[in-house]
Amino acid sequence: MKRLVIRTAVAFLTFSLGVFVAFFSPLRSSQSTPEEKPTQPVIISTKRTITRSSKIEWSIINVGRVSFSIPAHLIKTGPPGNIGVIQAFGGPFVGQDEFYVYYSYGREVDSDYNVPGGKPSSLVIDGKPAKLYVVEFEEGMLMSWKYRPQMQLVVADVGDGHTKFEVYTSSFDMDLMKEIMDSVHIR
Repeated sequence: MKRLVIRTAVAFLTFSLGVFVAFFSPLRSSQSTPEEKPTQPVIISTKRTITRSSKIEWSIINVGRVSFSIPAHLIKTGPPGNIGVIQAFGGPFVGQDEFYVYYSYGREVDSDYNVPGGKPSSLVIDGKPAKLYVVEFEEGMLMSWKYRPQMQLVVADVGDGHTKFEVYTSSFDMDLMKEIMDSVHIR
């Protein structure tokens, strides 16, 4: 009986510690990271409603030769410190089952140094080859924000011979992540 009580107490404390770390780590890191200036001009257009699979407000982000849409309710969280990341966005409680997205644009992107996880699929976006990496987790593994499904789109050349683009999303809403990936256009 004592063993059962001890195991239950240890499991509860471990779970509580995980929840505490998941809640406070994103808050601390977003406050301590200085906001960097993008290397390319970034224009965030006004919000507008786009009808896709659901009616939500979308913001269009233009960076260099690339444009894509993100849900308008997401707020800037500041770059996470990864190579080439210009900006990151998340919900009000990033790391707590909220949507998270960041994008990179330049000669170096995060995937140059951190190999994307998941199954890669080859795509062609506006005539440019790209790779989409998808990480899905089984339902039993979804106990922590670190184990949320992810999608990462990597374009090795946006058409000028040296500039790369990458967009990373993490959420339990696979359809919304797919909508963001489908919204990417290269001029």
